[in-house]
Amino acid sequence: MQSKKVLVIIKELSTGENELKAKLRLMLGISAGYKEHKVDMVLVEDAVYFTKILQGNKALEKYMKSFHYNDFNIFVDAESLKNRNIKKPISEDFKTLNRDELKELLDQSDMTISI
Repeated sequence: MQSKKVLVIIKELSTGENELKAKLRLMLGISAGYKEHKVDMVLVEDAVYFTKILQGNKALEKYMKSFHYNDFNIFVDAESLKNRNIKKPISEDFKTLNRDELKELLDQSDMTISI
């Protein structure tokens, strides 16, 4: 099986930290195929609130370390941030994208999973 570029799009704010952990574990699981897949995450709509949950959260730190180790990216939709009056994430863990950049990322992906 050939390595694939997989984009996981998260649209909704979960009801708690456990649901967020499940979504983060999903990314790690996808990458653990026969050949490692390149997996990135995009936070859009209400999911941009995750930027506040993930920043400095000790319980989620191990996931962020795994993402760095596996060269995963977490992208945040700039328009969703603006629409919710959230200032751009201050953490280097997140990369802000405009809609044109997001479209380009979608076009470059072999597979898209929306959760």
